[in-house]
Amino acid sequence: MKDISLFAETLSLLRRAKDWHISTRQRMLEHAYSEFNNDDWTIVGFTKAFIDEMKENDFDHSRVKYCRSHLFKRRDTAENVLNSDMSAEEVLNYMESRDKTVLSLRSENKDDGSLKIEYEHEPSPDLFISQYIGFSMRKKHEIVYLRERFGPK
Repeated sequence: MKDISLFAETLSLLRRAKDWHISTRQRMLEHAYSEFNNDDWTIVGFTKAFIDEMKENDFDHSRVKYCRSHLFKRRDTAENVLNSDMSAEEVLNYMESRDKTVLSLRSENKDDGSLKIEYEHEPSPDLFISQYIGFSMRKKHEIVYLRERFGPK
């Protein structure tokens, strides 16, 4: 594991920078966090609307407007961390516990707490792999998985 002391220093700086805009502090916190978690934005489920839309389009994801939607508001997570006295290790654990996403339609990705997991997904290192920007949705892997799990029997 990487040396946590630099993360602790970054966290301390961000906590003291109260006159900086919260979105700046949030982005910096999330970037620092990503150095310790290669599986950020982990997909843990799917909404019914996403699965219905995939079925309707014969699992052609290019015709579906979807995204990863966080179950917990990212800003709330950052504010909770920055306004706490959690240690660096506690912060990493807390952020990991809240860094869960659901595949949903873009229209469902609202910041009002209404997002619900209809179908759970056990995270796998081989499916829906996080990338620097986005995640994988490969025809021979993720689409096969979705078709086998949700397609016609």
